[in-house]
Amino acid sequence: DLELHQVQNLKKLALMVAGLAVQKYGQGVEEEQEVLGAVADILIDAYAAESALLRARRLGGLAPVLARIYLAQALDRAQAGALSVLPRLVEGDEARVVYSAARRLTKREPVDLVALRRQAAEAVLEAGGYPIPRCRQRGVILPPVRACPARGLFSAPGATSGPPWCPPR
Repeated sequence: DLELHQVQNLKKLALMVAGLAVQKYGQGVEEEQEVLGAVADILIDAYAAESALLRARRLGGLAPVLARIYLAQALDRAQAGALSVLPRLVEGDEARVVYSAARRLTKREPVDLVALRRQAAEAVLEAGGYPIPRCRQRGVILPPVRACPARGLFSAPGATSGPPWCPPR
């Protein structure tokens, strides 16, 4: 499917950037922290997007919308990150080819992110909090998390205590 293919392309982009870095710097690549940071960021986004997509398919409801938003943003971040470090790794004609490959690997169809975000916001408002169950353990689905300024974002209906940094009710 298209979304998982896009996640695979994020992984390929990370490998491409890492490979070019090793090709240029060899053992000295460990000194190229900005390049390694960009590769790490791409891999983190790939992992998070893949996890979100797979979990969203199980949960249904609003989860697939949130996963699509994340994937679109991850592709944009990955392209920006790769294009910011590629000039350090390649020059001339090779640079044009590599930049084109980076753009191709992060290509996505235009998505109306404003509409998706509004859909998500509407679902949160209707549910009075985060509308996706936090945990499915042994068939028990915990209630949605409620946003409460006095208790932070971690309060659940009926909870009398929260994390140590939250004031008691």
